[in-house]
Amino acid sequence: MTDSEILEKYQHPFPVSFKVIGTGKGATDIIDKVKSFGYECVGCILAETPSDCIPMDDDKMVIIVARDNEEVANAIAKTYHDAGVLTIGLVYDPNIACFDSVMMDSRHEDFPEIIKTLLQPVVTQGYICFDFNDLCTILHDSGSFKTLTAEGKTLKKPSIT
Repeated sequence: MTDSEILEKYQHPFPVSFKVIGTGKGATDIIDKVKSFGYECVGCILAETPSDCIPMDDDKMVIIVARDNEEVANAIAKTYHDAGVLTIGLVYDPNIACFDSVMMDSRHEDFPEIIKTLLQPVVTQGYICFDFNDLCTILHDSGSFKTLTAEGKTLKKPSIT
């Protein structure tokens, strides 16, 4: 049996739900970009009020994106955080108590790529197993985080972004 056949046989589609919720100015573009990634287990929602989205039993992680309208973003985050959902914020002025972790020093233009950086290792099958539990362990109650990615054609010339 080849390695790819083994992966196909023993790895199943990701059984949990992730959400990306955008609110405020510019959220539509970010949500549309995240939808274009095609992750089946990721729901993308635009919310104008906290009542536009509520935690469900199968929700495991929510990423909340807001360039403004922080009051709504914080209220949504508190609802998910209180429900035990890993709550990550890409918000300019967050109430830290409402989130498990918030992104530091980021530009809104980078939000879609930051979201992809967080989700890609978890939702993509591969030889190295980095699952939701690993991500949760790293970000749960961490307060803040930064992302760093590296790409390269060879091991000699990586490009760090």
